[in-house]
Amino acid sequence: KSVPNHSGLLRCLKNLGHLQTMLTHAEWCLNSFTDDAPVFRNFALQAAWRLCRWDLVDELGATTVEVEGSRSFESLLGQILLDSKESRFEQFFEDIRLARLSVLQPLASASVESYQRTYPHMIRLQILSELQQFGETFFHSQSPPTSAFRESESVKLLVDWQQRLNLTKPSLLEREPLLAVRRGLFEIAGMKEEAANGWLEFARSA
Repeated sequence: KSVPNHSGLLRCLKNLGHLQTMLTHAEWCLNSFTDDAPVFRNFALQAAWRLCRWDLVDELGATTVEVEGSRSFESLLGQILLDSKESRFEQFFEDIRLARLSVLQPLASASVESYQRTYPHMIRLQILSELQQFGETFFHSQSPPTSAFRESESVKLLVDWQQRLNLTKPSLLEREPLLAVRRGLFEIAGMKEEAANGWLEFARSA
């Protein structure tokens, strides 16, 4: 089968939430289509950070930089979440800055064409805004990170994020990366209930 067919299958698996199958198939394609390794490495990376496979995120991300010399937006998302997992907070905010810069140029180009072309880039900026908000709340707060403080700040954050989600298009294609990043942050922060609720929100959007 052709590379576009496999790429289409991998996108379908991602949107259906079959992430382990997506990762397994992406790794098979990575070994089977060596000329198109960057394409399938990116798919493997997308599945890896959604599954919170941080060792694999680190490995694939390092290979991407070494072989390709740059990172895709999805690769940067994986790196930002890995920074959070590893408590590399300065790098966390620096990688958010780099990811935002990577969005601005295509956003400027799309803005002269149509709102429809612009919207996916706006979702990416929303994702980065929420990552920064999460980091500033839990990494930069001057208040002691007590359980009461975390619970209070989590409630405020969840209310704000639900309001933001309600303003997005009710489309799984648009919402999937936003919901996936939120789940990753909740898993890293040990917010198991919120992470589980993230899967329910994903199901409602399907």
